[in-house]
Amino acid sequence: MFLEKEHEQVEVDSVGSAKEALQLLKDTHYDTIISDYLMPSMNGLEFLRTIRNEGNTIPFIIFTGKGREEIAMKALNLGADYYIRKGGDPEAQYKLMVKTVFQIVKSKHEKEKYENLFHNLDEMVFFLDLQGNFLHVNDEAVRKLGYSKNELLSGNIEDFMAPTHAIKHREWMQTVKEQEAYTFKSKHVTNQGKKIPVEVRATLCTLQGRHIILCISRDISKQAEMEKQLKELNSLFQSLQKIVR
Repeated sequence: MFLEKEHEQVEVDSVGSAKEALQLLKDTHYDTIISDYLMPSMNGLEFLRTIRNEGNTIPFIIFTGKGREEIAMKALNLGADYYIRKGGDPEAQYKLMVKTVFQIVKSKHEKEKYENLFHNLDEMVFFLDLQGNFLHVNDEAVRKLGYSKNELLSGNIEDFMAPTHAIKHREWMQTVKEQEAYTFKSKHVTNQGKKIPVEVRATLCTLQGRHIILCISRDISKQAEMEKQLKELNSLFQSLQKIVR
């Protein structure tokens, strides 16, 4: 195989049909699939649809013939990552394929690294649009607040704040937009009604040309409890002073 000859670190398994490929995918982990469109019993689009319906997000590259742009568009709509047209200089075409494979695999690994970091943080992390609607949340946010990921993603951060803090929602959102970063204290409310005191670091970011707000929310329950005890102790001390006088 061209890929293996040119790059020793690359291993390639080649099969003659999509059904054989589906069987391999049950037992083996692959970084990328490179598929032809015309294949026996199941074409490339049907193969791709089957994989995506199973929830498999493996990067998928499809080869299409000249003048088959409609196939390429259908493939992209079904979740293909890239398509390559057949024809022209074979060596140049394979070099393009190699470059594409390496770019896709690198991007996949970077995304996986980011996702692992994002979901393993001990702090709650939210991505919000400029109206405060959730775009992405990490596992710690789901665990702490007690809501499912879908429940959070269908709501607004205001919905999960204590009422006295929710009314200030638009105020701090505006401050973030103007200053690009803002740290404040608030209280999140769990699905059981428990209020969690938090310190929120909100930062204005740009993702794919779109302005969003990144919020890192740290549970300060212990700190808040300690401050409460210190206030009570100070109040008791002042009372004792009055008695002594």
